[in-house]
Parts: sequence; structure tokens; C-alpha cells
Amino acid sequence: MPLSRNALIAGAVLLVLAATIGLFLLLPRNARPGASSGKLSVAATFLPVADIVRNIGGADVDIVTLLPPGASPHTFQPTPLQVQQLQDVKTIFAIGHGIDDWSLTLAQNKPDIEVVTLDKNIQLRHAADGSVDPHYWLDAANGKIMAQNVAAELSKLNPSHAADFNRRFQTYASELDALDTQIRILFQGKTQNQIVAHHDAWEYFAAAYGLKVDGVLEPVPGRDLTPRELAALENTIKQDNIKTVFSEPELSSQLLLPLAKDTGVNIVNLDPEGGSNGIASYRDILFKNAQTIANNLE
Repeated sequence: MPLSRNALIAGAVLLVLAATIGLFLLLPRNARPGASSGKLSVAATFLPVADIVRNIGGADVDIVTLLPPGASPHTFQPTPLQVQQLQDVKTIFAIGHGIDDWSLTLAQNKPDIEVVTLDKNIQLRHAADGSVDPHYWLDAANGKIMAQNVAAELSKLNPSHAADFNRRFQTYASELDALDTQIRILFQGKTQNQIVAHHDAWEYFAAAYGLKVDGVLEPVPGRDLTPRELAALENTIKQDNIKTVFSEPELSSQLLLPLAKDTGVNIVNLDPEGGSNGIASYRDILFKNAQTIANNLE
């Protein structure tokens, strides 16, 4: 049986990772960046995770963020420099459930690293193919749970600073509560709550803030709609008077442009991972995307 496109990509990623880690291990220790600063050294797979860890760890933690701003966690391949930066890292904080599973490969090739996913005590949703939807950070209430999980893990790694981690968690939790309220205010008075998105990333956000995802153009990463599914989505757009389809900067516009021509919708970008349009923190990810969505609803 011929290998699927996803299987070929996964195989290529594994080969690149193995070669990269091999190069790292050949370097003398004093030639590797990331020498210990005396602080607890941890890594985070991408921006929302890293920013939560930064808010809890504060000055007591050094953080390596693996995914560059604007890159997709679905297709990311670590570079030799990024692998080198993991020298003193014992823990990688991750989302899990397929979106950043390349972190598991890193850990398998460097056995002293543990990957800690932040989904403990979060009510996970499922995607169209039955897999777990990994975009649980797109709900401020889940962000609080993630922050609590980070505080617990950092306290375990460095018990002498447990009180500091827990104090910062309490402060950050209050900030996320305030953010949650601000987002709810954005949607007050809207007569429309249906959205259509390019990427199936917004179910947690929609459920949290009273919206409904009417449809997506890419229900599973790497699979576009069939012609029949696309025709059904166009009918939904027209029936529900959808004016905007929300895309993301790194996604292909191959399906979007014909859809816009056929239905008259505007194409507006969201950024669930951060790194574009001044979105530089977890709170930015939630609030600025919420603003964009609210500004395009009637």
C-alpha cells in the first residue's frame, strides 16, 4: 500500500530530527549554547504555552520557545540551533494531541527530557475525525487551568520557589478572569453568532463565548473539503448571511479565493498561535482574535 502524504511528512520529520540531534551530540559541551544560568531551564513548544510558563516562572525560570513566531506547529521541524538550546532543559511544556507531538520525538532522542502536556483537568473536545481537538488554550478558563498545571510542575521541579510560583499563579489567574470578562463584553449586543473558519481551531473559543462554528474549510489538517462539502458550506454561508471567513496567515488561499468569489465573503486573518500582527502574548492571542471576530459580526 502506498504511504499517505501525512506518513511521508512524518517520516521526513523524524529523519531530520534524528540527524539534528546527532549533530548536537557531536558538539563539545562548551560549544553548545544554553549554558546553565543557575535558574530552572525549561522549554515550551510555542508562544501561548511559553507565555503562560513565563508568567508563572517569572525571574526564576529560563524558557526556550521552540516554534518561531508565524510558523505552524503542525508542520514545524526543529533546527540544530534549537536542539542545542535544550542542553540544560529537563522539561518541555506542550499542548499535545497531535499539534506539537514533535516534542515527543525530541524527548525520545534525549532521554533526560520529560514532555509535560497542560491538559490535566481540562474538558477536551473532539474534532470531526474523532481525534482530540488540541486547541484548548483558546478559552481563558482553560488558560487558568493550564497556568495552574504549570505552577504545580514548576513547584515539583524547584520546590524552594513553590510559594513564588503559586503567588504568580494567583495574580495571573485574576488577570485571565478579567480578560474573560472583557472578551464577553465584546460580543454583547451582537445579533449574529455564527462564524466560518479556514482551520478547525475555534470550537473551544466558540463554546466559551457563545458563538457557533457554522463550518470550516479544512476540518482535519491537510484535508480540504470535497466539492460536495464545499457546496454545502457555500449554501450555509448564504443562508446564515455570513459576511466573513476567518483564515490564518500561514494557510493556503487555494480554497478561499473561489469561495470568496462565489459567496462575496471577506477573508480576515486570525492568529491562534500568536506571533503576527503584534500578537506577542497569550492574552493578546485571546483578546485580539476576539476583537477581530467581534468586529466582523453584526
